[in-house]
Amino acid sequence: MTEGSIKVNQRPLVQRSAPKNKVGDEEKEEVFMVVKQKEYTDLSPTQIVPILADNGL
Repeated sequence: MTEGSIKVNQRPLVQRSAPKNKVGDEEKEEVFMVVKQKEYTDLSPTQIVPILADNGL
């Protein structure tokens, strides 16, 4: 590499492992089933989460 030249970004090419806390397909489906319920349709996630926590979910 010569001085002043720009090197091509190699980060997108690196193979990365999935994060340990990645949500699985079953968990995603369960979340979608809950948030699609009529009582939650007009609420944001920041409103849904405390309601679910209060209900022990």
